[in-house]
Amino acid sequence: MKLYTHPLSSNARRVRLVVHHLGLQLEEHVVDLANGAQRAPEYLAINPMGKVPTLVDGDVHLTESYAIMIYLSEKTGRRELYPDELATRTEINRWLFWGANEWSPIIARLNFENMLKPMLGIGQPDPVRVQEAENAFKQLATVLDTKLKDRQYVAGNQLSLADFALCASLATAVPAKIPLAGFSQLQSWQGRIEQLPAWKATAAAPPKG
Repeated sequence: MKLYTHPLSSNARRVRLVVHHLGLQLEEHVVDLANGAQRAPEYLAINPMGKVPTLVDGDVHLTESYAIMIYLSEKTGRRELYPDELATRTEINRWLFWGANEWSPIIARLNFENMLKPMLGIGQPDPVRVQEAENAFKQLATVLDTKLKDRQYVAGNQLSLADFALCASLATAVPAKIPLAGFSQLQSWQGRIEQLPAWKATAAAPPKG
């Protein structure tokens, strides 16, 4: 198997977290996003969206980080992050969809305004857009913080794909100025994930904020 990735991509990182946690052996290829390698014809042939990550496993060319996480768990038969029990798997799936549709897009807005704009020299953060994104994030963070009051991890008391999926989006919390203050349960959960060997193994120095 080959994984096309980039160290600063949160989408790629959530897949790499699964790879390292499960101790999987595959080839990792860094796509030079800064120089447009994701738009090269040979890369678009395996990922028409021109994004990372992409998993190539024989004839299978799989995109979308959440789908890749599930595929790796199923392919290897490893169940610790994605158990067979229906109720547990359903809860994990619920948070994966929530992460893809709600959590990650809002954090991406703060990444763009507070981190990428200054880093790329394309202007200053728009205060109106930042405020809108912060308000939306706080609503979502309240949901997650409340859920974590009675459990150690997102889908229960066992680490799962949901934890890696959601926490990967917070890797840029400092430079993106994500408003985590006041969400004590969420911050404690984040701290538990960040102590895992897989988190440390996949860390990349974030841009200074």
